[in-house]
Amino acid sequence: MKILIFGNCITERCMQYRKNQDYLSVAGRKKVLALSKTIVELGHAVDICSISYSKHTHSVFREQLSENIQLIHAPTIGLKGKLSFFKRTVGTIFNIFWLMLHFRNYDAIIFWNYHIEFSLPALMGKWIFGIKAILDYEDGLFLDKGYQGAFYRFWEKRVYHHCSGFILVNERLKRRLEPHISKEKPSVTVHGFVDGDLLRRHKNWGKSPVQRIVFSGNFSTGFGFQELLGYVDHLPDDIQFDIMGKASKNEENELKKHIEDRTNIDYHGFVDDSKFTEIVEKADAFVLLNDATSAYNQTNFPSKFFDYLSRNKFILTTRNSLLTPYHHLRNVVIIDKFPNSIKHLHEMTVARQTDSQQIKALELDTAKRLNGFLKLLPPPPAG
Repeated sequence: MKILIFGNCITERCMQYRKNQDYLSVAGRKKVLALSKTIVELGHAVDICSISYSKHTHSVFREQLSENIQLIHAPTIGLKGKLSFFKRTVGTIFNIFWLMLHFRNYDAIIFWNYHIEFSLPALMGKWIFGIKAILDYEDGLFLDKGYQGAFYRFWEKRVYHHCSGFILVNERLKRRLEPHISKEKPSVTVHGFVDGDLLRRHKNWGKSPVQRIVFSGNFSTGFGFQELLGYVDHLPDDIQFDIMGKASKNEENELKKHIEDRTNIDYHGFVDDSKFTEIVEKADAFVLLNDATSAYNQTNFPSKFFDYLSRNKFILTTRNSLLTPYHHLRNVVIIDKFPNSIKHLHEMTVARQTDSQQIKALELDTAKRLNGFLKLLPPPPAG
């Protein structure tokens, strides 16, 4: 099959052009690329229409990422700097325009969530040309507040009704789709993708005990800020802790207050790609924050989990039911008695070794299940 993907795709070229602005999550921006690579390895070809190349370009830009993956960056109307006008409107129009010109090339369209700039062009492809439209459902947009959340809740049900199939990031999202999933509309749950190239580079890592840990990402209230403070307050002085991320000014100030006398803890704030790589390469373990009271934990699997697994390092986490299928992995260190157990990270890891073969098995299983899903999709209409 030839598959068209509508979604945001941030490459290294994008980051250089944007001067690393607005994107902190390395794992998050790899999602579409990882999905595309897996699809290609299954024998298909992929075009990606992305609207996230830059906030100040007025022309279409193409990247040939591999023999069978082409990335088409839509134009954006705007001014140099961060200011951008009508990004979603222009993206919607461009995606529709691209589809109208090239619809004969595609057997299926995968679109990210039900943002209008992705879902409307994909559904038009189905309504007008009979192309299969597959929802890649990752985040709980219905949880958004205000007029935007109200619109998402209205639009999501229309999208579900017209889809040909669903790729889900976790099983809980499946509950919202149960009335729509059927033999004619199959679904598959794919929590994330192992980066095989990254895993091969780190497959022989077996260092223990933990001497340096890293957290990166959003640490605001609702995203595990209190857990982050628990690590800071209970971490032994001989373990280095690097924190990269963003939050509100009040939360950043509170974090700085907690670490002002700790010489082994550094808060780096926002960092560019080269600094991020430098820090994570030195790490023995990565910290996942889980706020059990957050509704977002019920809808969104932490994408950085698979990026960390791909590096074959330890992952330190409190219990999160979304991670239950991975508790058996030797790379995953469950901290049951949080935060007091933080004091004993050395003892918890001294006898452990990571296992790249377990991670490789996850990569193969994901590809197998995705392949089975693609084979279940309904054939195009006759004629």
